[in-house]
Amino acid sequence: MILLQDYVASEVTGRAREIAGLGDEATDTAFPAFARREFDPRSVDASVRGRRRITARGRGRLTLGADDIDLSALAQLADPGQTTGVGYALAALDLRGVTLAEALERLEEALRRGGTDAITRGAPVDVAVPRRHEVAAALNRLRPARVTHLHRNGQG
Repeated sequence: MILLQDYVASEVTGRAREIAGLGDEATDTAFPAFARREFDPRSVDASVRGRRRITARGRGRLTLGADDIDLSALAQLADPGQTTGVGYALAALDLRGVTLAEALERLEEALRRGGTDAITRGAPVDVAVPRRHEVAAALNRLRPARVTHLHRNGQG
């Protein structure tokens, strides 16, 4: 803990622990590592009756297949073309047997090589190339998406 007093910074972690009645830092537990998630690819489905359906409804709502995804909390999406790009990226995301991070890396590589055609498959739509965090945030908000496996601390 750092105390800034009279424009002078000083380290006061020990004093703060005394005041709070806490023990030594050695007794603190480590923050748990992030779990790497594998998703069931069938739970991320952009099709309705055999046809792909991806529609941006403004910048804050996306229809992917039969499901609506509320993206209004993603302030970085400023244009419906970005929202559409996120939808097409979700549809193109290959989640078979890999973690979400690996799938996003593959998607980014495909976008670097092929541009928006990598996700639109040549469809004449107005899209912007999405960032990996926007795609992950949309997947986190997709209600039917199911995690099949968690990998913690390098263990499977």
